[in-house]
Amino acid sequence: MDMCNGTKCPLNDRCLRATGDPNRFEGWFMQVPYDHTRKTCEFFLEETWTILSGDPETVVAALH
Repeated sequence: MDMCNGTKCPLNDRCLRATGDPNRFEGWFMQVPYDHTRKTCEFFLEETWTILSGDPETVVAALH
């Protein structure tokens, strides 16, 4: 699962990809994937996913 720096993204304060522990992620998006025209991000992960276990691998497994 990739991390996002969240620069200029209105969802960055609620997204696990922007607020999670960088040591637990596999890589980083080269550009912020938020689409300002559509006002959405197809990679957005609500921080509440961490309630599952706090473990990004478990979150990814739950998404598949």
